[in-house]
Amino acid sequence: MFFYTAISNEARKYLLRNAECVLYTPENEHFGIVPCEAMYSGVPIIADNSGGPKESVGEGCGYLCKTREEWADRMGEIWQDGGKKLKRGRQQVIDKFGF
Repeated sequence: MFFYTAISNEARKYLLRNAECVLYTPENEHFGIVPCEAMYSGVPIIADNSGGPKESVGEGCGYLCKTREEWADRMGEIWQDGGKKLKRGRQQVIDKFGF
């Protein structure tokens, strides 16, 4: 059973400021604001390679994955380098969505 609880803007900002990366696991999500929020905050995103993230998660922002092995490999890469090569997210969101 899944329970959805909205969090405050302050809590969201705190979590994003302190995140190493954000894992976005929904399959075939129509858009999903979470990847954009993460990228705009400068946090690398790892998302399912389907639906909206295929459009929003650009190169240098994060990774799109399908298999468990891909997810694990990408998490390892971010852990190793601290996401240093994935710092284009904020600019991607500004360029693509006009934030």
